[in-house]
Amino acid sequence: MIDVVVNNIVNEVDVNITTDETNIDFTVTVETTEIDVTVNPSIAANKGDKGDTGAGVPVGGEKNQILFKNSSTDFDTSFNYGWFDYLTGAKYTNNNTSVTGGTVREANFRGDIVYRYTTDSFTGLYPTIDAFYSSFDGTNVANKIVEKGD
Repeated sequence: MIDVVVNNIVNEVDVNITTDETNIDFTVTVETTEIDVTVNPSIAANKGDKGDTGAGVPVGGEKNQILFKNSSTDFDTSFNYGWFDYLTGAKYTNNNTSVTGGTVREANFRGDIVYRYTTDSFTGLYPTIDAFYSSFDGTNVANKIVEKGD
């Protein structure tokens, strides 16, 4: 049994109890501020198993970052900015390079130099590949940060 003390109570309380099998509506007239509530232990104990401490979500991250799954390995996650964050937050340096199949645009994103690669081929209205990378050797981009659609 659980004792419940209610403050600032009104004279009547409308109650609705719904389960998979039952829907009950009733009004309780309150004459006292002490209410005895009996809780079915099997319902009160109906909760999931406790997970491992610290598994899955890394510490850290910054405002507006998204939790990413890095691989199919369990708990391999990290906080990163999304493609749209890079798209709207990058300040382009006007150092554009034509490479085989596309264009690489140098940009500054939150103090880091990044490279946006877009293909010359399109799927509908959008480049087939539109991604940001952390490395560019003048010919090839490497270390993909995020791609549109990720």
